Amino acid sequence: MIRYEGEALVLRVVEHGESDLIVRMLTPDHGRLTAIAKGARRSVRRFPGTLDIFNLLLVGVRRRGRAGMGFLEQARLRSPFLELRRDARRYALASYLCELFDRMAPEGAHGADAKRIFDFARGAFGAL
Repeated sequence: MIRYEGEALVLRVVEHGESDLIVRMLTPDHGRLTAIAKGARRSVRRFPGTLDIFNLLLVGVRRRGRAGMGFLEQARLRSPFLELRRDARRYALASYLCELFDRMAPEGAHGADAKRIFDFARGAFGAL
């Protein structure tokens, strides 16, 4: 069982079943990471307004092995990048960047590459 605790940028959130969410995140240690948040659409305690695109979070994820989807156990909001939501042009550009990072960042990458991509994404959201 692999456990990851650290920062993550939310790239995509997809509804799954009645109450679950599948969250694609970009992390500095593992590159792109996919996790399921069980009961997230019903739970106000575990994920209070945190699982939204562009958010910078502190997360706790556990996975079985290196491949496959993890389980998002906790998430705390670090920075919501509110400026991206207030202007349609910024929102569109940030959405495009999320799409690029989601498609180009390697799943489960380690080392300097994952850190470099994460730092670039965080800096790009901050600059917008």
